[in-house]
Amino acid sequence: MDSHRLLAIATLLATCLSCLSYIPPNPNPTASKAKDRASIFTSGLFLFPWLATTTSIGVYHSYLVLNPPTTSTVFCPEHEQLNRSLFTWNLHTTLCLVCILFFASLRLLSFTHLGPNFTYRIAPPKKLITTGIYHYVQHPSYTALIGVVVANGLLLDRPDGIAACWLGNTWIERHVWIIIGNVVVVGMCLLMIRVRDEEQMLRESFGKEWEVWHVRTARFIPRVF
Repeated sequence: MDSHRLLAIATLLATCLSCLSYIPPNPNPTASKAKDRASIFTSGLFLFPWLATTTSIGVYHSYLVLNPPTTSTVFCPEHEQLNRSLFTWNLHTTLCLVCILFFASLRLLSFTHLGPNFTYRIAPPKKLITTGIYHYVQHPSYTALIGVVVANGLLLDRPDGIAACWLGNTWIERHVWIIIGNVVVVGMCLLMIRVRDEEQMLRESFGKEWEVWHVRTARFIPRVF
């Protein structure tokens, strides 16, 4: 198997795992009254377009890995703007793919450890899980989600990746990095709002048990933060 085909397969695998890490493992509860100010971003209205976009980008990127354009084509009119290093094996592509595989697997592990208690809509769980991966960190699924999104952004969702086929270098230089910066800021703000709502719900549901666990366990990175 040649290196281009292997990279395309690895990219498709990373895309598949990314999508699995975005899909809710359980249906949302319908009777929850817990505060959830970011609930719109866990609904199908947001998730379906996100999954469709992630899948399309991964498949498109894999196609260009197998068929690198040397002239303007219907699949890549602005081929000269592509960052060719994103479509070949090198340290950057390898690290990004490894990170996607690792963090997506970590998020799926978080789903497994919480079982039916893991829902995208905030709702009181039947019991507080403090074992397994949750013995070391309180929000491993959020750490993993950030890792998956960042690694995808560094490899697939870049302005000099497949987007360059259509946007052109001038448009990208003037607009895309501003948009990306705003999206990152908004995303981090929404994440912190979500964490606060979730922790408030857990405090109200489990009281002292949650407070003890909260004090001795890091939020996102074991022994760090």
